[in-house]
Amino acid sequence: MGLRGGSIKTDIIANGLVFNMDAANRASTIPSTSTNKAFNTINTSVSGSFVNDTFYDSSTTTPSLSFGGTDDYIQFTENTGLNFSGDTTISLWVKWTNNASSFIFPIAKQGASNVRQYGFYLRSQSSNKTMTLTTNNGGGGNTLSNSTLTVALNTWTLMTVSIKSGQANQSKFYVNSTSETISNAHTIIGDSSKPLYLGRRGEDTSYMWDGNLGPVHIYNRALSANEVLHNYNALKSRFE
Repeated sequence: MGLRGGSIKTDIIANGLVFNMDAANRASTIPSTSTNKAFNTINTSVSGSFVNDTFYDSSTTTPSLSFGGTDDYIQFTENTGLNFSGDTTISLWVKWTNNASSFIFPIAKQGASNVRQYGFYLRSQSSNKTMTLTTNNGGGGNTLSNSTLTVALNTWTLMTVSIKSGQANQSKFYVNSTSETISNAHTIIGDSSKPLYLGRRGEDTSYMWDGNLGPVHIYNRALSANEVLHNYNALKSRFE
């Protein structure tokens, strides 16, 4: 509310940032009764459309985007600057609010087939879900890794994956600033045919996000542990 009305100064790491969407930033979302749009503030030609009942939620201390878990999502069909190959970091402030046992997707860049440029989601447990990363394996399928770190129900959390493309034991999951090494080698393969979705996976509308999303950041490099900690400290006061 107050955040949305003024200028936003977050002091997150800027080096390599290619996607920045934050409901608290008036440049990121345009809610109205007739249409809702979301914008990547790094490149405003990259715009997304709110689908179904996704809405801008100003009812909490920090504005966020709310998804109902049934058919709500945001789709970015113009992928300028998001189709890169190589090292990547995906980082989102999330709060999931329904303890269903199935997977739930806050972000995915994929099309109708199940071969993903990437999908980063939560899985399985009823009150503390673990993170999963899937990426295109280059051979018509996916490489999949699961964390043991958990993201709690009804709790604002920064979930991050920092990917050293093609390198085993070099990528990391993070919950807030706590890290876990990923043993698999995940290769990021750019694909202009894959839209970026917030709130759903791309191949179908199963496993919809049920809860809220705060700032969403994508980098074209792998952030270090100190940089993830910096970003967490820069924004955590909004979610405490």
